[in-house]
Amino acid sequence: MPRVKEEENRMAVYDYLGRLVKRLPLHELDNSLSLQVEKTLRRLRVVLMKIDNSLHSYLNNRKNGNDGNNHSGSGLIEKLKGK
Repeated sequence: MPRVKEEENRMAVYDYLGRLVKRLPLHELDNSLSLQVEKTLRRLRVVLMKIDNSLHSYLNNRKNGNDGNNHSGSGLIEKLKGK
């Protein structure tokens, strides 16, 4: 006989949890989570674009010999060839 009571208690707990899950506003939670993910991805995109622009500018400066050290890599190679 105790087994029947235990099974009834388990069913009552599962039934309670089922009703609890049905009351949760899952649609609203999904919408807010979706908006947060979208917002985060947009911000990440902007950060990546800024990094890309910085790297592009740095590489162009290196290519043109204006790297801030008043000498370029190609000039150093030419000096070594001249010796």
